Amino acid sequence: MSHFAFTGISRHHLGQVMADLAGPWQARRESGLQERRRRDRLRAEGAGHPRELVFTDRVLLTLAVLRLQVPHAALAPAP
Repeated sequence: MSHFAFTGISRHHLGQVMADLAGPWQARRESGLQERRRRDRLRAEGAGHPRELVFTDRVLLTLAVLRLQVPHAALAPAP
């Protein structure tokens, strides 16, 4: 999925983009969760139900959708 045909950028550049986006994305996500909880977390990070898509998968799918104009339903797992 990280191939140039799907994303439109080289793997090296993709790695740089992900490194640049990971910190702000995680900070925003944690801020939103803390705002929703209205307190600090009670359990350690990573505890609980695992996320369906990790950050890198989200970035790759976003780039593929933007580049190929693939409908979201086509990227969803088959039932």
